[in-house]
Amino acid sequence: MKVRSLKCSLVCLTLLISVALLMIHTVLAATVTISGKYDIVWVTPITRTYCVQNDVWGADTPQTLQVNVQTGAFTITVAGHTQSTSGSPASFPSIFKGNHWGTTTSGSGMPIQVRKIANVSTSWNFSTVSSGAWNCVYDIWFHKTGDYAGGSPNGAELMIWLNKMGAIQPAGSKVATVSVAGATWDVWYTTMGWNYIAYVGTSFVTSASFDIKTFINDCVSRGYIGSSWYLIGVEAGFELWQNGAGLASNSFSATVEASPSGPIYINSDGSISPVTAPIFSADNITYMLADDIYDSIIVERDNIVLDGAGYTLQGAGSGTGIDLTERSNVTIKNMEIKQFDFGIYLNHSSSISIIENVFTSITFEGIRLYES
Repeated sequence: MKVRSLKCSLVCLTLLISVALLMIHTVLAATVTISGKYDIVWVTPITRTYCVQNDVWGADTPQTLQVNVQTGAFTITVAGHTQSTSGSPASFPSIFKGNHWGTTTSGSGMPIQVRKIANVSTSWNFSTVSSGAWNCVYDIWFHKTGDYAGGSPNGAELMIWLNKMGAIQPAGSKVATVSVAGATWDVWYTTMGWNYIAYVGTSFVTSASFDIKTFINDCVSRGYIGSSWYLIGVEAGFELWQNGAGLASNSFSATVEASPSGPIYINSDGSISPVTAPIFSADNITYMLADDIYDSIIVERDNIVLDGAGYTLQGAGSGTGIDLTERSNVTIKNMEIKQFDFGIYLNHSSSISIIENVFTSITFEGIRLYES
């Protein structure tokens, strides 16, 4: 009995040691080091939801990252860069989701057409250092078509500068100052084979949480990004001109959500379907657009006002923009209606007011009347 008990104890001890060694190996393996110019690390190696890249694209100076493969957190441990601050940076160590010049993460929700984006929710927390020349930025890429596989994107590069050190500035020239996502930004613009837009915060932070779609909307309104273009990648990291060792990305996330497909309904009971549609009403009488809509609207309620508030209702070149079949006492005003067969369709409708709307790229009739 004693021999059997001793054997059992030895087996249990061996098992505990094996488990402990496995746990130590797992912890150690969670952090890797990369130093090659274009080395990458998948986060995680199994899911490949994000990718961390060294990306020393503008110099031959050394750079090393320490990366947690489970969380995507990374620290720049070596950065021997000595670039002139009047030119391009040496590198962009960063984490990304989507497609970076041919390297693609899994389950990103991209590419997605700009007009079909509901939101791009993101958060990023990072640590800075007090020397060198660098910035802390989002780098967001767009292609004009949905078949991007690699190489230079041909649409736009949207950068959001959250922090910086040294005498550096974006490419191009300052064109505006705007309030977006609860902060004030200087807007810079130029072209370089694609449209380059940079939003530079007037006050610096070490963490951010916002909807990137608000910046995209501002770019679309300025004509810098086309609503038919495709979002292909969201990146966050550090452009390094000089030094940069000690900069760290502590946590990062980005989630792309598509707008619901299919028409939007103003229902007979006053509700709106789907509830995520950018139409709001405080009294179930006046309905107001809060953003551009890339689909049709079907009205099933009488005695209402639909106010476009200057936004656009845009289709795909066919169908009807606003369907008022068998409706009474409805006012449609203040919107641009474009790219439909018919802009507004009245079928057995009465007492309809259509005020200060603009119809563009309509195939047949801006206002179609049938027994109305």
